Amino acid sequence: MTIDWWTLGFQAVNVAILIWILARFFWRPVAAMIEARRDAAGRILAEAEAKRGEAEAAAAEAVKARAGFAAEREAIVAAARTAAEEESATRRAEADRRAGEIEAAARAAMAAEREAAERAFAERAARLALEIAGRLAGRLDASAVRAAFLDGLVAAMRNAGVPTSVNYSGTRRSLPPSADLAAYRIIQESLTNVLRHAGPTAAVVSITFERDRVTVDVEDGGCPHGERTAADGHGIRGMRERAVALGGALEVGCSIDGGFRVHATLPIRGPA
Repeated sequence: MTIDWWTLGFQAVNVAILIWILARFFWRPVAAMIEARRDAAGRILAEAEAKRGEAEAAAAEAVKARAGFAAEREAIVAAARTAAEEESATRRAEADRRAGEIEAAARAAMAAEREAAERAFAERAARLALEIAGRLAGRLDASAVRAAFLDGLVAAMRNAGVPTSVNYSGTRRSLPPSADLAAYRIIQESLTNVLRHAGPTAAVVSITFERDRVTVDVEDGGCPHGERTAADGHGIRGMRERAVALGGALEVGCSIDGGFRVHATLPIRGPA
């Protein structure tokens, strides 16, 4: 068998021309299209990678923000808890303070009531003692015995919380029974009035012996602004009647130094 090299060469040339034509008119557009698609795919991949990075950054930022929010929430909760504890402590302290004030006020009120009750009891006891002493003294004529009762009046006043003293001037001597009893009654009623009207004060009894008369002064500090009046109550009227019956006189009222004064002048007639 003989190979026709001319025919084979001619066919090879035809195949080469065909391949060139295909490459010239068909392969290049296809290759360009493939290259364009490859470039588009690369851009898409790059964009996807960029978006993934952005997404990862956003996620990291979100995690960071969430952590910040959690820390801020914890801080707010801690601050609220601290404020609540401080307010509770303040309220407890205020409650304790008010309870202490109420307790102190209650104790003060109880002490005041106890003191008032003790003073009232002492005043009632003193008035009773004055009344009993006056009744007993009125039945006795002995001046020495009435002097002893006067000491009892002073003691009763002191026990009632009213410091009381007795001052004597002149030569002490026995008085006629009428003058002696009148002087005692005036002192008794004056001290009783001190208990009733003077309030917290002190009383001073002054007895002055003169040749033809005896004067009795009972003064207390219960008239600082002239509040007490010298109206003729039963006690003052009775004292005045006793003084007038002996030819004497009785004066009552606020003194210059702010006290309340009872001043009686009793003439001495007849033998003691």
